Amino acid sequence: MQQLITATTHTLSDTIEYNNETILTYKIEYPQFLSLVYLKAIQRMNNFYHDKAQTFKRYIYKTMYNQAVEQYHYSTENGYPIMVYDAEQVYNITYMTNRYISLYTDEYTYTGGAHGTTVRTSDTWSLPRGHRVTLKSLFPSGFNYRSYIINMIIKDIERQNASGDSVYFDDYKENVNNTFNENSFYLTPNGIVIYFQQYDIAPYSTGIPEFVIPYPRKI
Repeated sequence: MQQLITATTHTLSDTIEYNNETILTYKIEYPQFLSLVYLKAIQRMNNFYHDKAQTFKRYIYKTMYNQAVEQYHYSTENGYPIMVYDAEQVYNITYMTNRYISLYTDEYTYTGGAHGTTVRTSDTWSLPRGHRVTLKSLFPSGFNYRSYIINMIIKDIERQNASGDSVYFDDYKENVNNTFNENSFYLTPNGIVIYFQQYDIAPYSTGIPEFVIPYPRKI
């Protein structure tokens, strides 16, 4: 089937100074979609990601900038090197057909310490319907999808533990149950990816843990 939808990347970036010293840098990338079909849905998506980028930019200038200025004064008053704060927003389109578009966005911020923090969000859009779909809608009606997904994740972790590749906290079963988020998913050609935020079920070095769940039916 001919691909009727394309995507381009828009970028916002700057280096912000205070007293002629760089104290903050940022780069924001967000998608804008082009299509000759589902024009209302495409416009809604484009507005959504444009607004999301602008919201992050406002946070950078209003919150992170003030924090960076405070850190600048603290560093100069105590003879420490100037700490440069950093913020990035990048996206990855993981599934795009003439019916569905799925992607995730990673927002990274560094405000000192050994490393920064990354928070992932994701969206899956039904183009014919013109709105985002839920995890529940991908499974047959009445199916206990939550227990099914959690059990598959726990079995996957157990297989990794058995092979000596464990990278999870010892209480992973409890953590998976407590931190499972129905909004933390995206689509790929191979299945539904369920992900967890940093520190939810594993140390920082693990990154953002991901688990592929086979599609229960054709989408």
